[in-house]
Amino acid sequence: MNITIFNKKYWVRRFGKPKNVRGYITSGREDFVVSLHVHPIGSDAMQALPEGERKMKHLEGHGTAVLIPANQETGVKGDLLFYHGEWYECTAAQEWDHTVLSHINYQFCLVPTNSPRSADIKDPPTAAPDAPSETEQPKEPDEEMPIATDKNVGGVMVKDGSGLKVDEEGYLSIDEASKESVRSLLGDGGDGP
Repeated sequence: MNITIFNKKYWVRRFGKPKNVRGYITSGREDFVVSLHVHPIGSDAMQALPEGERKMKHLEGHGTAVLIPANQETGVKGDLLFYHGEWYECTAAQEWDHTVLSHINYQFCLVPTNSPRSADIKDPPTAAPDAPSETEQPKEPDEEMPIATDKNVGGVMVKDGSGLKVDEEGYLSIDEASKESVRSLLGDGGDGP
C-alpha cells in the first residue's frame, strides 16, 4: 500500500526509443523527479557470472508514477532510479488496484559501474530531488508586455490595410470585408459572401 506520507522524492532517468545513427544505437534521455516509497529487498544476492561473482542489490518501491521497466525483447531500457548515490534499473512495474489506495509496485536492480550500461549512469543529477526546480517556480517577466496599439498586438505585428483593427480596450477584430477582398484572399476556389 502506498501511503504518501512515507514517500520521498527521487531522481529518475528515462531513455527514448533506440535509434541507429551511423551504425551506433543511441537514445536520448531525460531526468525528472518522482515521489516513491523505496526500500531494499532482503539481503544482497550473489550472482555467478563467467567474469566472476557479482553482488546484486535489489530495491522495491511503491508509488503512483508510471515507470517503464526494462524489456529485452524490444530493446527498451528501463527507467533508472538514483538511490543513495547509485543507479538502479526498473525491472518490474505492476499496478496493484485491489484497494482504495491503489498504487504501482516497482522492482529495481543495481546497475554496476563496469557494465555495458555504465554510459547511461554518467553525470548523475547534482540538485537535491526535493529542491524546487526552475520549471516549478513561476518566472518573472523580463520586461513588460507592450501595450496593444494598431501596430502591435501582444507582440504580434498587425499590417496596415490588413482588415484587422484593435479597439480602445485592446481587443482584436476584423473590419467588414468587401466581396472583392474576400475573393482575393480565397482565390478562385472561394465562395464569397
